[in-house]
Amino acid sequence: MLVRSPHRPEREEDLVTPSRSPVRRSASLAGDEAVSWFADSGYRVLDPRPPRAYVDEVRGPDLRIARYWHSETTLLREAPDRPRAAVLLQVDGSVALEAPGWTGCAEPGSVAVLPASASATITALSPGAHLEVEFDADQLPEALRRDYEGGALLDAEVRPFSTVLISTLNAAFNSELVPEDPGFPAFRLAVRSLVSGLLTVDAAAQGRLATRGEVLVDRARRIIARRAADRAFSASVLSRELRISARSL
Repeated sequence: MLVRSPHRPEREEDLVTPSRSPVRRSASLAGDEAVSWFADSGYRVLDPRPPRAYVDEVRGPDLRIARYWHSETTLLREAPDRPRAAVLLQVDGSVALEAPGWTGCAEPGSVAVLPASASATITALSPGAHLEVEFDADQLPEALRRDYEGGALLDAEVRPFSTVLISTLNAAFNSELVPEDPGFPAFRLAVRSLVSGLLTVDAAAQGRLATRGEVLVDRARRIIARRAADRAFSASVLSRELRISARSL
């Protein structure tokens, strides 16, 4: 059983520390070594059976992506200290998911969003593999962050779009990408955008897509947060960036 460690660092500067490598490729882990990796990833192993895992992982400032196979186990993800957007893309095997207010079964091709601020149980009765993407939930558009705060097993309509995300992650793992690359911030932004797109597709399928007004409000708040210290920033500048009239603003 794996439990999110209560000591998991959440600040961007704490996501990569000298005590662990920010990149793992084709790492074969067993026993204590696997336990240590799970702990660094925000989990504690409670299952008495020695865990095994084969891992590809890249950790950067406010982005963790992982691709790994694991032995059968039960995972308990405790509520993080601050809201996190955590997406699980099931590749092989199946897992049962249980979170406050919903349950589901993720099979190959399924995509699940884990609760941003609550615990969830993941039970794998046989070995399996999946990909994970995790970052600060504040990086999601406000409407999506609100709708998926409690987590969800996404609609099958997202599968064509999830293929794009999976291909992007696999390309990253098969490359020499490292967080120190000058282009890593752009990669991080691309991954966040793909996750937002995935959730938007699901929201549309569920009939809860954000209104244009909600989208504009979210964009406005992001622009204001980014440019608040700029003395040249004004309401007219904001309206131009939003491409709406000052009156509409």
